[in-house]
Amino acid sequence: MSRKLTFAATILIGAFAIYLIALNFHEIEPGEVYRAGQLNKTELSLILPYFKIKTIVNLRGPNEAQWYKD
Repeated sequence: MSRKLTFAATILIGAFAIYLIALNFHEIEPGEVYRAGQLNKTELSLILPYFKIKTIVNLRGPNEAQWYKD
């Protein structure tokens, strides 16, 4: 049973890593600073609590688009 659990955990961690790469999400300073491409509301709701991110810096400038309001 322990091997099955270890295998399942490995698959889940690998899938999450692939998901982060697909989002263009990378760690700059371990446990401190991350960078990413434009994330949507769902992606942010998953990533913010997992990495305990408290501040987001938008480098795209002012924008009235819906993604920005969300």
